[in-house]
Amino acid sequence: MRICFLTTPEPDPLQDLLLIGLRELLGDRVVDHPKKEFLYDEQILPELPMKRDYVEIELMNSDFDLLIFGSVPRQKGLIRNMVEERMFDAFHVQPVFLDSLPSGSVMKETYEFGPTFTASSSRLALVYLALPEFAEMYPTCASDRRATGIMAREFLEELSLITGKEFSIDEE
Repeated sequence: MRICFLTTPEPDPLQDLLLIGLRELLGDRVVDHPKKEFLYDEQILPELPMKRDYVEIELMNSDFDLLIFGSVPRQKGLIRNMVEERMFDAFHVQPVFLDSLPSGSVMKETYEFGPTFTASSSRLALVYLALPEFAEMYPTCASDRRATGIMAREFLEELSLITGKEFSIDEE
C-alpha cells in the first residue's frame, strides 16, 4: 500500500501525529507532499529518499492507494479545485479527509468522495485524545512511537470498515 499525504506547513496535531504513525508503520510508502519541513527539522521524522517532484504524475498513474488531505480547513481551495476538475474520479485513489480544528469546518463536498476524520469522531479520536499533553505536543508525542503507531493502525482499521476496502500495512 502507498499513501500520498497532502500536508500543510503549519503544525496540526491530528495531521502530524497520523503522518508520524503512518511513516512509522509504512516507511517510504507514505509520501508527505509537500514535505512537512518542521517534522524533519526537529528530527521527528527520519529523512528517507523520496521523489516528491512526481507526486502528481504518480496520482494520475494510480500509483497510490490513499490520498490523505491533512487539513480540510487549510486545503479548501485545493479540494474545491479537485472536485470541480473531477480529479478524484481521474486518480482512481481513495481520498480521505482530516480536520483537527474544533470549528467543525468540514466541507460538505468531502462526504461525497471519502471518509472524513475529525479530532472528535471515531475510534481514532480515542487514541488521539489519549496521547500525552498537547502543550508540548510534538517532542512528547513524536518520541512515543508506540502511541503514534497505534493511532495509525486504528486509522487504517477504521478506514477499512468505512470503505469496505482492505488497507493493510503488509501490502507493498
